[in-house]
Amino acid sequence: MTTDALAEPATIDAAPISQAGLLEGLYLYPQTVPESPPPAEAPSLDEQPEALTGHLADGVAGDLAGEPQLVAAEAVQYQWRHYRDGQWSELQAGDLAALMAANSHWPAQVVMVLPADQVVTRTLPVELSERRYYKKLAPFQLEEDIIDDVSDLHFVYGPLGEESVDLAYCRKDLLDLWLAPFFERELPVSHLVSASALLPEPAAGQWALMLEPECAHFRLSATRYGAVQPSLLPAFVASLAAREPKPEAVQLLATGAQELATLKSALPASLAALAAPGQTLGAPLAAAYGAPNLAVEQYSPRIPLTRWLRMIKVPALVLAAGLCVHLSVALTEWYTASSHTDALKTAITERYRAAVPSGAISDPLKQLRNQVNRAGGAAQGSNALQVLARAVPVLTGKEGVEVKNLQFSNSAQELRLTIQARALADIESLSSQFKAQGFSAEVLSVNVNNGVHQARMKVTRK
Repeated sequence: MTTDALAEPATIDAAPISQAGLLEGLYLYPQTVPESPPPAEAPSLDEQPEALTGHLADGVAGDLAGEPQLVAAEAVQYQWRHYRDGQWSELQAGDLAALMAANSHWPAQVVMVLPADQVVTRTLPVELSERRYYKKLAPFQLEEDIIDDVSDLHFVYGPLGEESVDLAYCRKDLLDLWLAPFFERELPVSHLVSASALLPEPAAGQWALMLEPECAHFRLSATRYGAVQPSLLPAFVASLAAREPKPEAVQLLATGAQELATLKSALPASLAALAAPGQTLGAPLAAAYGAPNLAVEQYSPRIPLTRWLRMIKVPALVLAAGLCVHLSVALTEWYTASSHTDALKTAITERYRAAVPSGAISDPLKQLRNQVNRAGGAAQGSNALQVLARAVPVLTGKEGVEVKNLQFSNSAQELRLTIQARALADIESLSSQFKAQGFSAEVLSVNVNNGVHQARMKVTRK
C-alpha cells in the first residue's frame, strides 16, 4: 500500500468511515522492498481461477508478487506516523536510527502495515477427519500452488469454519528483515497487518473495494482480502462477480476523485447497480481492533526484559546501596550489642563468684537472682513487724476473740489467721476493725463446734 500517495481532503459523498474501534499508536510502513520486476508471463485469469477468489497475488495466481531483493537490516527504511484521538500526525521517513530518535519513548501499541502484495490470503477446504490437525496439514496442501517452500512462509489462520478455513501467509525472510532490528532492541511491535486489511470490514454479504494510484485493494470478509495491479482490476472484479456469491452491496473507496471514477468504471453492470456512490479519503486508513494480526508465534511481541532492566538499573543500584548500608549498620550494632552482652555476662560471673566463692556455676545470672531473692526475704522481716504492729492492737482489743494460728507472707503482704469467738458477730466485728485500720479483711470459712465459732481469715495490707 502506498502510504504517502494520499489525496488532499475531498468532499465525502458517502457516509464517513467510523473512527470507533480503531487501533491508536505508532503506525510503521516498511519501505525496504524495491519495485519487483513484472512476472515473465502472468497466467490468464481463466487458467488460474483461484487467483480471483480472495488471494493476494498481484496478478500471479496464489503466490507472492515477484522476488524482492533483500537488503541489510541497517538499510531498512521506514515511514511512520501516529494515530491518536482520530487524528494523524505528519508522515515521517528514515532509517531505524531516525525512527528511534523520533520516538524516544517507544509506544505500547505499534502497528506495522505490511505491503499488500507480500501477504496472501487463501480459503482451504477442511475435511471432518482433518479438523484436529488442519494447521499442520494446510501448508502442505498449498505446495503445488505456490513457488515458495512452505517452510519459508509464516502462516496465520482465521476461525475454523464448518467446511473450510481462511489463512494468510507471508515470507519469513521479509518479516525477519523488517522485525529483527526491533527484536534486537526489544522494541515490541504489537500488530502486523496487511495494507489491504485496513479496509473497513464489510458486513456479511458485502464487499469493499479501494483504488490507489499503484494498487487496488479488496476485502470480501474479515479474513479474505488482498490486492491486484490496477491494470488487472476490471478483469479481476468481473471474475469475482462471476465466481463469488452476488453481494448485497459494494463499498467503494479511493484516494482521489480520479481513482474513484476509475474504480466505478471497472465494475461490471451486475456490481455497478449495487455500488454505493463512493468515498474519497482525505487521511490514511487505521487498523480496527479486530484486523487480522500476523504478529503471532515467533513474531509475537517480546517481553522487553533487557530494556526494563536498563530502565530500572539506576534505581536498583541506589536500592542495593541503601540495603548494603542498612545491613552494615545493623551488623555493627549487633556486634556492639554482642560485645556489651559478653562484658555484662563476665561482670555477672565475677559478682557471683565474689558473693559465692565456692560452688559450681551454671547460670550465674539466675543463681545470683536466687541468692538476692533469698537475702531479700530475710532482710524484709521488718515488713512483718510493721503489719503486726498494726494488727495486734485489733486482735488484743477485742474481748472474747482468741488467736489460734497466725502466718505472714512477705511476698503477698498478708496475714493468715485462725481465730475462735463465742459468737459470729464477734468475728464480723473483728473483720470490720481490720478494715478500719486500712487492711483488707476477708473471712474464708467459719465452723461451729460445741457452741464455739472457729474462723479462718485473710488480712491483707493495702
